[in-house]
Amino acid sequence: MSDTDRQSALAALVAALPELDWIKEAPKVKRLSRDFHWFSPVLKPQLEEKFAELAVRPRDEQELKSIVAACARQRVPLNLRGGGTGNYGQLIPLNGGLMVDMTRLNSVTAMGQGSVRAQAGIRLGDLETHTRPFGWELRCMPSTWKLATLGGLFGGGFGGVGSVNYGPLAAPGNVLSVRMMTMEETPRILTLQAPDALLLHHAYGSNGIVTEIELALAPVTPGLSVLIPLLILLRQWHLPMRWHDRQVW
Repeated sequence: MSDTDRQSALAALVAALPELDWIKEAPKVKRLSRDFHWFSPVLKPQLEEKFAELAVRPRDEQELKSIVAACARQRVPLNLRGGGTGNYGQLIPLNGGLMVDMTRLNSVTAMGQGSVRAQAGIRLGDLETHTRPFGWELRCMPSTWKLATLGGLFGGGFGGVGSVNYGPLAAPGNVLSVRMMTMEETPRILTLQAPDALLLHHAYGSNGIVTEIELALAPVTPGLSVLIPLLILLRQWHLPMRWHDRQVW
């Protein structure tokens, strides 16, 4: 599709779905087209000029379905964004098109005894704020938990704090089921139970749009989060340290 044809198709999307929350301002669209790929000296020059041309924030699954159907009909490139905390350029649109910000799909849809189901756009910190009063917490939490979304963790993440006990996210028993939407002119809603749900794991949304995820939880463990500078850790691992004349390993 040429740039002119794509611009015409994007204009047609907005005209067909005027009630949606469209984001057209170039600086905002560019910001939504970014992740932390610039950590890499290889990826930064390759991706720094890659942006979407339009963005949208669906407020529910039906709005998302209408967006997907319209993009499929118009053959408009579609990219998904959660918290944008990845650092491999997974969300960067290589051929312009539409960026779909999933962060308004952020509801907890079911809370069980040792499990939770939530929409993909919920931030991990907000999800755990919901589960902890019931006595449960997430089995693994990445360092980006304040910003990262559940869908982002499933689509591009691996594990985090807690993985020593429960394994990475793909370990048996962690992901119980996934609700997904196909990228077609008439999108289908499918629910995959474990272990089939893991066919979508770490695929960055390239084989289907994940809308809800059901996770197993762990009992809440009271504790205190502490940040220890890396240099101190390295010193402790390799050399004894002295603190008030006491040797500490």
